[in-house]
Amino acid sequence: MKIVFSFLLFFFSVVVHAQKFYVVGAVSGKNGLLSASSVEATKLTHVIYKSVGIIHNRVAFKDSSSSNDIKNLNTLKELKLVNPKLKVLISIGGEQNGKEFKEAASTEESRELFTASVISFIKKHQLDGIELDWVMTPKGKFQNMYDPNDHYNYALLIDDLRFAMNEVGGVLVDGKLSNYVLCVTGSHKRQYLMFSKFRFVIDQIDFITLQTFSYKVEILSGGGVSPSSISGHHTNMFASRADAWPRRSADETIKEYKQHGINANKLVLGIAAYGQEWTNVHDEQHGLCQMTDGRINGDIPYKNISTSYLKNSAYKKYWDKDAKASYLFNEENKQFVSYEDKKSIRKKTKYVRKHKLAGVVFNECQQDENSHLLKGAKQGLSFIRLPL
Repeated sequence: MKIVFSFLLFFFSVVVHAQKFYVVGAVSGKNGLLSASSVEATKLTHVIYKSVGIIHNRVAFKDSSSSNDIKNLNTLKELKLVNPKLKVLISIGGEQNGKEFKEAASTEESRELFTASVISFIKKHQLDGIELDWVMTPKGKFQNMYDPNDHYNYALLIDDLRFAMNEVGGVLVDGKLSNYVLCVTGSHKRQYLMFSKFRFVIDQIDFITLQTFSYKVEILSGGGVSPSSISGHHTNMFASRADAWPRRSADETIKEYKQHGINANKLVLGIAAYGQEWTNVHDEQHGLCQMTDGRINGDIPYKNISTSYLKNSAYKKYWDKDAKASYLFNEENKQFVSYEDKKSIRKKTKYVRKHKLAGVVFNECQQDENSHLLKGAKQGLSFIRLPL
């Protein structure tokens, strides 16, 4: 009996100490109306809608006709019927709104106007919070200089938003008041992080969604060689021994954020639900890290990879044990594809658990095939962790 009691006590201790992780799904309205079936709500803690921009220092839908955006937000909010704890956020900004974000953050008056519009927007559409997506445009010949004022102003804007969101209160979840979520996008570019002031306002941020994907050999740009002319992993967890070029990795990005004073429990690891493809690739190392004619424009959704590539016998599947990344190579037509699969995601979730990160974010989760990748992440994060 004593042995049984000790086992139950130990098991209870394990469950109590099991860590809960964020599983965030980013979705976009760029392709029209969203289908509820394309977002597996029961596997997510947060869903972020990415079609919101800035006009005259105010939050606004990017599409001139907002009818689709409103319908998409309503579709996402309806997912709470199957997952009442799901938090629905909007992502403000993006690559096309850098200039507008700069202007909105530049003065006390513009920050006040922007903050008021955010509060009005989330209350009007009954949202659970926001993600700020401002990956600042670099300056200088070699793209290694940022305007320091932008980063200071961004920190001031984050502080203003958190204060305003706390004053308003939040939303009711299971009869209890839950604070609005405030998260930000984190670039993997080293030059961006060098000037970042996130460490000064990290207590105001719930989490940072890291862009640990679309890695490329950036240093070649200065030498007149296109970064897209070298094949390789675009969402690798670690560096590859096969890569003689200075390509970055998720592990390197995370370590740099920690070195800049950002706690691991604020970092959400980015996972790409899409692949990238190169053409006319030299066949050494099965096309890995070789000179090519260039990367094909446009990302390949995983659901297309699943149906058109993985089921095509001409594409052979390979695993880079150093980078913890999968890739495909078609020896006949010399095409190379970098992509995520359950195996690479299993390694990433193991890393999240080991290093006590906040969780993972899928970009974009509707590109997944029947939530195949998302299920893999959910399973990987559900392993019971032994108490320290």
